[in-house]
Amino acid sequence: MLSLQNLSITLKQHILCHPFSLSIQAGQCVGILGANGVGKSTLLKAIGQDLPHQGAILWRGKNIAELNLTQRAKQLAFLPQQTQLNFAFSVYEIVEMGAMMYAISKQKLNVMLKYILDIFDISALRNKNFLTLSGGEKQRVQAARVWMQVLASTEKKLILLDEPTSALDLKHQHQFLQQCRQLAQQGHLVLIVLHDLNLASRYCDQLFLLQQGGFYAYGTPAELLTVTNIQYLYQYHAEIYQQSGQVRVW
Repeated sequence: MLSLQNLSITLKQHILCHPFSLSIQAGQCVGILGANGVGKSTLLKAIGQDLPHQGAILWRGKNIAELNLTQRAKQLAFLPQQTQLNFAFSVYEIVEMGAMMYAISKQKLNVMLKYILDIFDISALRNKNFLTLSGGEKQRVQAARVWMQVLASTEKKLILLDEPTSALDLKHQHQFLQQCRQLAQQGHLVLIVLHDLNLASRYCDQLFLLQQGGFYAYGTPAELLTVTNIQYLYQYHAEIYQQSGQVRVW
């Protein structure tokens, strides 16, 4: 379980997130939604301890702030919106970095690498220079590195993904989110910042809605993706349809 206890974020005397408390069960894919500038990435960074905050953040009963870097890397996996990498590593080498902290045999590592390269459709890029790839290809390679970090151990992890589908085409958006669902079904907790409400409705178990100043609501897509909520959060009058048990937003 992830427990956010009286969490707030203030930078340079500017309140980005007013205090709130929330507990989120593991084994779920949770979409973080809200308009531009409301603090979705800020919240994710605070949970991952990349941004100062007030209050306590507990993962599986442990205060994340009290973990050292190695312990944190074994408990959390974080894919930021932008990853600065200016070295000419191969795709293979970058994905392999996800397993650096674990003692894994070469044989097992190769099996895992093949599996992860396959599920992100980057096997053909294996020996390519990362710097020569397109934006979408780079995003898939970085995602593969995070998946390696998650799957290289048996510990259930808190997985933080900041707009991971922003550069992906239609096929790879769905492939990526299917992989997120699989991690959740394996007992991990996936928090994912998304902009596409229909993708969030299709793949997320719960939604975490943010407004200017912080927390707005937490619940299922069917509960929260309403005309009223979308109008309030996005200043957009949407049409809502129920189709095959899922919410569709137009």
